[in-house]
Amino acid sequence: MAEAPAAATPPAPAETPPAAAAPEPPAAAAPEAPPAAEAPAADAAPPTAEAPASPPAPETPAPETPSSASPEQPAPEPAPEPAPEPTPEPAPERPTTETPATSETPSAPPEPAPAPETRPDVVAPAPADLLQLSPHFHLREFIFSETAQARGIDNSPDAHDLETLRRTAQLMEKVRTLLGDKSIHINSCYRNEALNRAVGGVADSAHRTGHAVDFTCAQFGAPYEIVEFLRQNTELMEEVDQLIFECSRWVHISFEPKPCRKQVLTGYYQPGQGRKVFYLNDLHALREDGYLPDAQV
Repeated sequence: MAEAPAAATPPAPAETPPAAAAPEPPAAAAPEAPPAAEAPAADAAPPTAEAPASPPAPETPAPETPSSASPEQPAPEPAPEPAPEPTPEPAPERPTTETPATSETPSAPPEPAPAPETRPDVVAPAPADLLQLSPHFHLREFIFSETAQARGIDNSPDAHDLETLRRTAQLMEKVRTLLGDKSIHINSCYRNEALNRAVGGVADSAHRTGHAVDFTCAQFGAPYEIVEFLRQNTELMEEVDQLIFECSRWVHISFEPKPCRKQVLTGYYQPGQGRKVFYLNDLHALREDGYLPDAQV
């Protein structure tokens, strides 16, 4: 029982202050721990509390390492090398170049415009459907030929003959007016050299140059009646070289050469002569087949 209040216990607390000094040399404090295993354990707790304080210090350098990575961030600075952003600046220039291009394109349509102007001068079968020689006559009527179609002959007039056809069309307008503005059907007019040979025409035929027209006017009457009527018009006959009642088939009228001969003729067939045409002065009646009334066929 005397040992229980032993005064030795109070000195033990006196030793605790040196334990507080122990942090200065942590290695020396380790040997003192064995004499009082329990007390130092309680005392050791405070150093352990200090020990966790030391790890937070190394943790602060850890964030510094990312800061060391931050110097690597200059590498992203080259990333702005996508200086392609300046390239979009030229992009607005492209629209500017395109706008002049569009302004040039409208200039292209005017170029075809001269084409129609040249059509009257260019002589070809295609414009024949478009070229009007006079108010009631087209070029296609004056150059049409069944023989040319059958044999593939291009019956287009040259520039000189085209002008002749214009004058012939104007004279045919006078004939049309005299016939009461009735529609006229043209059987034959212009024959170029190739076509004239193909049909067996004479070299000096008025058809060769476009001065002659073979036509009918059913609304007015038969070819004989047309010739009979036109021959009485002295004004027209001043322009006529030959007016022919031809084989009961059509009226032949020519306007050249000058001075005009003002001839009225009758063309007919003779028995045994095939389709060769013979001519009589003045106007004579014929049979419907083109022979004289007393012909023995």
